[in-house]
Amino acid sequence: MNAFTGQTFQMNQIINIKEVIKFVGVGRSTIYEMINAN
Repeated sequence: MNAFTGQTFQMNQIINIKEVIKFVGVGRSTIYEMINAN
């Protein structure tokens, strides 16, 4: 049970990291567009 919970938590961590990378990528491109617009 404990090993299964740990594995599930690890999967959620990986998914969260992917979401953060995606979010940072979108934010970075938005900032880049704002800089280019000026």
